[in-house]
Amino acid sequence: YIYYVQAKHDVSMLHYPLPERTTFELAALAILARFGSKHADKSKPLVEANLKDFLGEAYCDPERTDYLVGRIWMELERFVADDLTAEQAQEQYLEILRESPSYGCTWFPVLKVPNIKYDPRFKARGHWQELFLGISERGVFLLDQE
Repeated sequence: YIYYVQAKHDVSMLHYPLPERTTFELAALAILARFGSKHADKSKPLVEANLKDFLGEAYCDPERTDYLVGRIWMELERFVADDLTAEQAQEQYLEILRESPSYGCTWFPVLKVPNIKYDPRFKARGHWQELFLGISERGVFLLDQE
């Protein structure tokens, strides 16, 4: 249980860069872990009121609440059909996270200097580009904001 809680916290703090769909899958599994399959459909008002508990504060824009909750519910319907217990939802959450390429990386923000001859993508922009350098046992990763 502690491993799940730590992983959920790390995801909500954006320690693992994840594709948007994976983020919604994890949010749906977190809802199932908290409310269970039987009560998930009744939890929508609680989820809307506490969206940052499931997605992380960086995703929670009040203007996008309906969209975000709708996307989470699309993923939730898939998992509810499997009738997962809270423990199974937590285990599936961790499994999805473990399969992510960014899992286990320590990320460092770095700046890339513009106008470097060997990389024309940044030459035309004329400004510094923020990147993230990830280091793990699987290798070194460079991630840009795109």
